[in-house]
Amino acid sequence: IDYENEAFETMIHDVDFVLDCIGGSYIDRSMKVLRRGGTIVTIPSGGAEGIEEKAAALGLTGARFMVQSDGDNIRELAGLLGSGIIRSYISAIFPFDQIHAAHLQIETGKTRGKIVVTV
Repeated sequence: IDYENEAFETMIHDVDFVLDCIGGSYIDRSMKVLRRGGTIVTIPSGGAEGIEEKAAALGLTGARFMVQSDGDNIRELAGLLGSGIIRSYISAIFPFDQIHAAHLQIETGKTRGKIVVTV
């Protein structure tokens, strides 16, 4: 299914579980494909407010997945990055005076990788 050009919510139904990685309007659209008793978990925080209540009103379970890191996690990731075991992908680099453009890029929901703002 090409989610950019097709209304996926009209093409599939009775799904047990949705892991939403886009957020925004896709949360509500994704709820339409779930069977009663199904579950949706959304990773992006934008637009996810009230997902638990919205889902419950439809006989579904909804949750936001939030990450909380600590210094040990960050040091371990830094080590993996430094050794090349994992690599980050930088989609675009913006100077600080173009931070508005950086935000606009992120808000498209189509950014692949990370956006970097240099100070």
